[in-house]
Amino acid sequence: MNYIDNEFVNSMSKNQSYLVPDPDNLPVGMTFPTKDVAMQCVKEYHMHNSTSFVVAHSDSTRWIVHCKNKNCMWRCRILNGKKSNIWKITKLEGPRTCSSTMVSQDHQQLSSAVICESILQIVTAKPTISVSVLIAHIRSRYTYTTTYRKTWIAKQKAIERIYGTVTDIEVGPFIEDGQRVPSKAVFHRLFWSFQLCIRGFDHCKPVVSVDGAWLYGKYRGTLLMAIAQDGDGLTIPIAYAIVEGETSDGWFFFLSRLRMFVTPQPNLCLISDRHESIKSAVRRVNNNWHHVFCVRHISQNFMRTFKNGLMKDIVTNMAFVHSGYAMTQPSITYFRRQISDWSQDAVKWLDDIPKEQWLQAYDEGRRWGHMTTNLSECMNNVLKGTRNLPISSLVQATYYRVTAKFEERGTHAQAMMTSVKELVRPPNGRLVETFKVDLDKRWCDCGEFQALHYPCSHVIAACSFIHCDYMMYVSSKYTLQCIFDVYKEEFPAIPIQSYWPEYNGIELCHNQAMRRDPKGRPQSTQPSSSMTSSRLINQISTLIVVSFTIFTITTPDLISTALRQSSFELRGQFQLKRKGMIDGLSLQ
Repeated sequence: MNYIDNEFVNSMSKNQSYLVPDPDNLPVGMTFPTKDVAMQCVKEYHMHNSTSFVVAHSDSTRWIVHCKNKNCMWRCRILNGKKSNIWKITKLEGPRTCSSTMVSQDHQQLSSAVICESILQIVTAKPTISVSVLIAHIRSRYTYTTTYRKTWIAKQKAIERIYGTVTDIEVGPFIEDGQRVPSKAVFHRLFWSFQLCIRGFDHCKPVVSVDGAWLYGKYRGTLLMAIAQDGDGLTIPIAYAIVEGETSDGWFFFLSRLRMFVTPQPNLCLISDRHESIKSAVRRVNNNWHHVFCVRHISQNFMRTFKNGLMKDIVTNMAFVHSGYAMTQPSITYFRRQISDWSQDAVKWLDDIPKEQWLQAYDEGRRWGHMTTNLSECMNNVLKGTRNLPISSLVQATYYRVTAKFEERGTHAQAMMTSVKELVRPPNGRLVETFKVDLDKRWCDCGEFQALHYPCSHVIAACSFIHCDYMMYVSSKYTLQCIFDVYKEEFPAIPIQSYWPEYNGIELCHNQAMRRDPKGRPQSTQPSSSMTSSRLINQISTLIVVSFTIFTITTPDLISTALRQSSFELRGQFQLKRKGMIDGLSLQ
């Protein structure tokens, strides 16, 4: 879905419409709304005819160019009318007597600025579009194949045109005469959530998966996310935060506000990796999280510790992963005995992890079958294309993407409420076994009943034998009504920016300590890192740092206030074009 400034798109539409009507001819008298449009048209004319030009004169009223070949007499003069402010071709000398001598797939006039104008609307509609697709677009439009670097630079220019630029300015001192300047603050952390997601979580499984992903824009930082799942197996992002890194303080900032404002329900299961900073933050929060670990991350740490190929195959393919998913305690004992035959140290390493935090047979059904952090990691990939955007645009992107999903899923759930087709699975040839079923305790020897909160085939058979409706043992989280309740409300529309009230408040400034090296392209992939080591980011201790928290975003007025209606505007990660502070935030 489009999540950019509509006023900006409308202003650009007239520029995009002024293309050369006949690429073989630039007639005298042709007019252009701006100088940039005139330059764009002349460049496209030369690219179409495989010729080049040089600029003889350029100022606010005149733009004169002539052929690059000195033996060619072609010359063009474009003037700006004093009264109409319209640029017009007033003189053409020629004819053109030269042809291109270039032996190249590229063109001199096909600059990154020209490419930026060509791809602006494409990037506007889809900021996550890849550079290779843009290169193909340029090839189809101009018949030239430009370089990856030039196209990437053009895409960055287009993003800056849409979302703003990053510039380093002198914001002045934050401390004067030993006192903090009350009108200034440094951006440190941000937490936000949407009211409909908070309400929808009441109808989701009581499981929250958390994970972090690097920002790869002009400033360093980490995006933390909390993801839930509805009864239909669809993911719902319920909270976000931008922090300085995956530190204990950063995770505590996120988890404490997640628990306080988004997930106050008792007996919630929190799934994460074994990052030391997360474990430390959970202990600091101290509010009855049932903290469990991702089995895949435990497997990675295990393989990193015991470097044995044969053991790796046995543990990964038979014992470790399967013991993580095994639903009965006897099966855990069987797989553990196989591991001990290879290494007692490996068994001791596993025994050091509390069983209830990684074995499904011991978690008392709190996981609801979720053994990994795939819920949150899949959202990392979904938001990857937005993690290089300015913070205000990133928040806006999360709003529009969640809005689109709620609308789509709400329509689907409404349709299912009126028309449902029951499917019967044919027998799959499994061996006949005997399992004990205790309906009062909601127990089956296979373990599936208590782990998934859903009747297994043995429970259904037992209910059929005693003429009991097995649906009474299905958790309400799986019902159509509960799934529909997640998405039944609609997100409000954001009003046009010109209707937003002005804001006069504290000046929020970028944190220069988080600025990346301005040279080169920022790293766009997050390397694999150890799950047991923390990534620390040093802070400048002399800065007065303020943390912000958005409690909930409930109405168009509040979300517009939280995103951009405050007089400051983060137009390039932490850069301000106006002054102010997000309304509805708390200071830490």
